[in-house]
Amino acid sequence: MKTFLGLALCAAMAAPAGAGACETDSLPTAAGELKVTFIGHASMMFEFGGKVIYNDPVGQYGD
Repeated sequence: MKTFLGLALCAAMAAPAGAGACETDSLPTAAGELKVTFIGHASMMFEFGGKVIYNDPVGQYGD
């Protein structure tokens, strides 16, 4: 399962690279700047405080 998730993440990161630049919004907060990058469909990437969170919602949940 970990291998599948790793490959899916690599594919998701590589796909937008060939499609052009992704849209990024920067939001100032009291604790620093929050960057929100739209990757595609409902997928987003959040960057804050040196950390990156990828959000890719799905319609079905695994066990």
